[in-house]
Amino acid sequence: RSSPRASAGISALHALEGTWLSSDLTIWTVSQGKTACSATGSQRLSARDGAAILGEGWTAVGVDEDEVKWERQGTTMDWKRVQTAGEVTLLNGFWRDDSGATTFISDGKCVCLTEGT
Repeated sequence: RSSPRASAGISALHALEGTWLSSDLTIWTVSQGKTACSATGSQRLSARDGAAILGEGWTAVGVDEDEVKWERQGTTMDWKRVQTAGEVTLLNGFWRDDSGATTFISDGKCVCLTEGT
């Protein structure tokens, strides 16, 4: 895990590695300086003046091990680090993949119901 406080650009980016749940219940994954978002797809992650910058102008104004506070033009967004799969309740329910296999997810546990082709 990263250091509790990120003060330099590289440290700020490294501190964001992992899976996060934002205040609007969007799932964010940060890996090797790249982001993937369940709502908008990929967004650029960079560093400027020692701070992490997400997409078009979100600046990390507070970063610690388990929380990030972002700010853009007076609007804020909070991220909380996902510790267990059960925290991501948005995934609960029945799912079908591209091969046709169906899975049921509840509280971070997956049960394969049918196999795909």
